[in-house]
Amino acid sequence: MVELPGWTMKPRSRIIAAVAAGVIAAGGIVLGLELSGSQSPAANHPATASTGNSGLSASGTDAAVGSTGAGSSSSSTPSSTAPAPLKVAAICTVVRGNLSSTITVSACSQLQATGGSGTFAGTVLAGSGSATITWNGTGTTTFVYVSSHPASQRSKCPGDDTETTLRGSVTANSPLGAGNAGIRGSIRAKLCIDPALNVSLLAGRAFQL
Repeated sequence: MVELPGWTMKPRSRIIAAVAAGVIAAGGIVLGLELSGSQSPAANHPATASTGNSGLSASGTDAAVGSTGAGSSSSSTPSSTAPAPLKVAAICTVVRGNLSSTITVSACSQLQATGGSGTFAGTVLAGSGSATITWNGTGTTTFVYVSSHPASQRSKCPGDDTETTLRGSVTANSPLGAGNAGIRGSIRAKLCIDPALNVSLLAGRAFQL
């Protein structure tokens, strides 16, 4: 049987058209998948994804740096503790008293430690040992001493007065009042004792301690 061209071509055209449509549709799906995949920033731009992660790390680093800064700032806070007071040396320019009672030193420097004057037992000038000066409202100072009468030397004291040298060193303090640590240093004095046992400083000398 001879097929007419018009009859035979029409079904084939429909088949070819259907196949072409299927191919085009499949290609579109594949193309759509490829296009959607190419639009993923993480896939095409791995550096961007890495940057995002490093951004998180950076924020963590910033937090660590911030805490470190806060710690170093607190550790650098200056201390408000005031320095402790120091012991001082003092000079008294007036000495009055009697060996049988007490001796007073006055016109003393370092008022915070001495209160300007103090007293101690007159027996200090009769030998050696330990004695304590009681200051005018500022505590006490204890010292060891030796007193001597240089008979071999010509006395510089007036009349029949006896020249006496007092030497010693401070061993303890019981200070009173804020900022007072007491007295330091050596005890040195040149004194004159008259026949009635009255005591005074040798002219031009001072009682140092």
